Amino acid sequence: MAPEFTVTGMKYMDSAAVTRNMWMYNTMNDLKIDSVHFIRIKTTTIENMAIVKAHFYWSGLYDEDRFSDSTSFVDTWIKRYSGWQVVSRVITD
Repeated sequence: MAPEFTVTGMKYMDSAAVTRNMWMYNTMNDLKIDSVHFIRIKTTTIENMAIVKAHFYWSGLYDEDRFSDSTSFVDTWIKRYSGWQVVSRVITD
């Protein structure tokens, strides 16, 4: 995961992006995932860049509130000297 990684949502494009540090904190402290099932995934690569589109179902707890949801995202990956790193995630629904 790139240091400049951000997460944004199509519904909240005018809101500030979630930074890597914020995303990692929420993932490690507030999120407890029970299951993840990828329904569709498609990857397109062009030279040193990859676009990953995915639709998945997941369930678990977020801040002690139970959830089960299906959602989609688009990740942008860049191949760097140290290897592939995701630099951006856009939640599409």
